[in-house]
Order: sequence, then structure tokens, then C-alpha cells
Amino acid sequence: MEKFFGLGEIGDYGLYIRGLIITLYAIILFRVNLSRLYGNHSPLDFIIYIILGAILGEAIVNNIPLLPSMIVCMLIVLVYRFLAYLTYKSHGIGKYIKGEKVIIIKNGRYVRKSLQCCRITSNDILQALRLQHGINTIEPIYEAILERGGQISFMFKKQKNHKKSAKLDSLPQ
Repeated sequence: MEKFFGLGEIGDYGLYIRGLIITLYAIILFRVNLSRLYGNHSPLDFIIYIILGAILGEAIVNNIPLLPSMIVCMLIVLVYRFLAYLTYKSHGIGKYIKGEKVIIIKNGRYVRKSLQCCRITSNDILQALRLQHGINTIEPIYEAILERGGQISFMFKKQKNHKKSAKLDSLPQ
């Protein structure tokens, strides 16, 4: 029973410190990586999912004792909550951990430096346009932004005779 719960290894602080170090290391690695990988989740969320899944999986197959694995998972969740709180309170920390938006089209033209930096091609942008708006050209786009979560958002140029917007403006809100 002692081996099952790992009671003799609760004092193994190395496991806890390794768990925290790996979490911080993973945050750095994921921030350097391409943000589109994460879908609607932040890199921090993605890291936590992977690390917790790995630790809990090892505990399930009994490669690491149960109680220490539960403790290190609890510590990682506490660090996650603390980092989430810091990103809420500090824009600078939030910018580093969650990233920043990047303008990839400005005034209807590609911002080549941003595309290279984010490793996005014009085909990626056109694909997002087709999926989101059913168009295959950047001609009507005023600005496109690669958001912190990896999604691309589009702002369209204003059209002079746009009947739909006139009708929508007259509707009660």
C-alpha cells in the first residue's frame, strides 16, 4: 500500500522541482513556436494539458507513485493559476506568456516582415478568408491580424453603397 500511494517518496522534492522547471521550460519553448498550433487555447493552456496528461498517464501505469504525482499536478495547477493571475494584472507579463497580436495585412497589403516572423504564407491567409468569409482575395481587406490564440481576424474596407450595413444600422439594439 505504501508503494501504491508512494508515501515513502512524498519527501522527494526533486520531483516537484522538476515538474515546475519543466513547466516553465515548456512555456519558453511554446512561446518561441508558432502560435497557430494551439487553436483557441493559449500556449500556457496547451502546455498545462500536455504536462498534466503526461504526469497523470505515468501515475496511471504506475511508473511514478500516485501521491507524489498528484502533488506535482496540484503544484502545476497552482503555478498555472498564479501565471493566469499575473497575466491579468500585468500587460507586460501577459504579453510574454500569452503573446501579442501581429498585423499581417495593413491598408490592403501584406506586411511581409510580419508574415516571415510568424511563418505565415499568403495561402494561409487566403485559406482563412475562404473558411471565414467565403472569399479568395485580399482586395476587400483593410487589415488582418494574427491574434494571440493563432486565429486570423479580418477588417474589411468600407464600401460606399453597402445596403446591408444601412439596414443593420437601423435595427434596434
